[in-house]
Amino acid sequence: MAEEQTETLMRHHRTRNQFNVSRVFLRLFRTPDERFRFLYIQMSLLHDIRYEFQTQQENEELPQAEIFSQALNVKALRFLPDDLTHDLEEMSSRRLLSITRMNVTLEAATEEEMARARTRLEIMLPLLECLDILGYRFGPVSFAFFSQHYKTNALAQALFLVFFLHLEAKGYSQGMEQVFEAVRMSWPLLKRGKAMHNALAQELPHVSKELIDVGHASELTKEEVEVCQETPKTRSDLIQFW
Repeated sequence: MAEEQTETLMRHHRTRNQFNVSRVFLRLFRTPDERFRFLYIQMSLLHDIRYEFQTQQENEELPQAEIFSQALNVKALRFLPDDLTHDLEEMSSRRLLSITRMNVTLEAATEEEMARARTRLEIMLPLLECLDILGYRFGPVSFAFFSQHYKTNALAQALFLVFFLHLEAKGYSQGMEQVFEAVRMSWPLLKRGKAMHNALAQELPHVSKELIDVGHASELTKEEVEVCQETPKTRSDLIQFW
């Protein structure tokens, strides 16, 4: 089934539309074979098929995990590990993207679990906005694009609701809470920081150039991030820091 659907998607007229999201992602790959493999991985994960990310055929230039990582723009998403093989293997073995397993989870969900999933759903827009403010991109697409479409897309909201239920059933509740709590705390601070930098750029451009623009945070190296995280403890430390 996964192979048939992949072939259908490769031939589908919407993939020939230059403004279609699928087409934009497929442009990341140099050859039809790489595009086919990327779509096949997606179809396998959605259709409850265990996909082996650690195996590689002799005639394949890119490993399976690299195909997926290339589409996700992992190198630019610095909060993700450089090598996603282990994480993708876990996602595949635990069927985290399986539509079949998600349906089972949805049917068994209690009112309390549904309420928690709806609460998490409310954090999706702030999460997308935080990632956009920090300058991150999902593959070739900005998070602002996803945020705009998410607001009006009832299907996307329903899918995320079921996905959150499924993650909780698989034991990822604590991890989700940690991420969403970080978003709740960071969102207002990032918005104020961005607004302040924009105001300074207009009124005092010479000052704004000396400050770190949060919109370029995604471009910082690990060493630069460590420097930014250093907290001055005394007045002399503060003067030296600046």
